Amino acid sequence: MKDLKRYCRCWRVKAMSNKKVALIFSIIIIVFINVLLEKFLIPLFREGIPLPYPATGKPIGSVLLPATFFHVLMISGSVFAIGLIADKLGFKLDELTPKTMQGKINLVVFFIMLTSGIIMWWYPIAFLPFIITAAYLTIIELS
Repeated sequence: MKDLKRYCRCWRVKAMSNKKVALIFSIIIIVFINVLLEKFLIPLFREGIPLPYPATGKPIGSVLLPATFFHVLMISGSVFAIGLIADKLGFKLDELTPKTMQGKINLVVFFIMLTSGIIMWWYPIAFLPFIITAAYLTIIELS
């Protein structure tokens, strides 16, 4: 009986170790994907901007707005993906993944807001979903 308990305890430790390795490997993959996205998509935001920048009194806004939304989208998407993977592996990270339907709707609306924030620099019509989703998230947060 002692050997069986020791075997079960050892098996649980091994399973937990495998889960930790899987989570670390998943985090490495997510970081690698983020680096690739950063390398290949950020130059698209800078397209058409003369380098070096001309000396004017205007702030550099051409890259700033879409790149900011892009980085916030990458960070929040990565945190959500890590939370989802950790949840599937059995780790208890309730704060990183929404459990209720309202939480899932809020997450989708947040991602729509960030995506429209990226797109609205080139297509001003994307300002409409940006304003609607920002107002929705503000109203939900205040209620």
